[in-house]
Amino acid sequence: MFRDTNPHLDSEGNLIFQSATPGYPWTFKLAKYDRNGDLIQTICKIEYERDPDKIEVYSPNNIYYTVLESNHVVWPVTKPYELSVVDESGHLIKNIQKKYVPAKVTKEDMDMFNERYKDSGMKISIPEHYPPIRSISSDDEGRIFVNRYETDPENRLYDVFDPEGKFISELVVKDHLTFWKDKKLYSVAEDPNGYRYITRYKVIWNY
Repeated sequence: MFRDTNPHLDSEGNLIFQSATPGYPWTFKLAKYDRNGDLIQTICKIEYERDPDKIEVYSPNNIYYTVLESNHVVWPVTKPYELSVVDESGHLIKNIQKKYVPAKVTKEDMDMFNERYKDSGMKISIPEHYPPIRSISSDDEGRIFVNRYETDPENRLYDVFDPEGKFISELVVKDHLTFWKDKKLYSVAEDPNGYRYITRYKVIWNY
């Protein structure tokens, strides 16, 4: 089952994407395929024991990942806050860890989930805290951006790491980081009327 809305191509034209196999447990796989669609390597695999009678909010039903310019693949192990990095051959070359303070799930989100699933007839399981990592991306110079769950609906909070995995700083922006090219950031914003538009920012790094 194809589950990827944003598959990646590396510099050699290989396709990297995730898929899922329903069952008990569900299996989520991130893998690399060649131009003919033949499997080159399985990068990581996650098994999740899903309770058919329970809706577990923020359950691990996705593998967030990004592909660097070096063709290294980075994905988070979300408990605890940890990033794994593999090279082109699929060998683990480093783990990046960072301390963090878990953000509590807001009452507004609890109410939203309870309202959304109230007619499902299933038990709703909402954790006390958000997962540490919401998504992950990278720029064309190898920096890694980890979008953390935040309670401020007006802003997005990112942890920024340099290409070696060293933490640089926190970045707070209003828009979702979408695409980096030639020291410019492209993102999608939305005005108060719900009209979406593309924004472009010049970015200068001082470190």
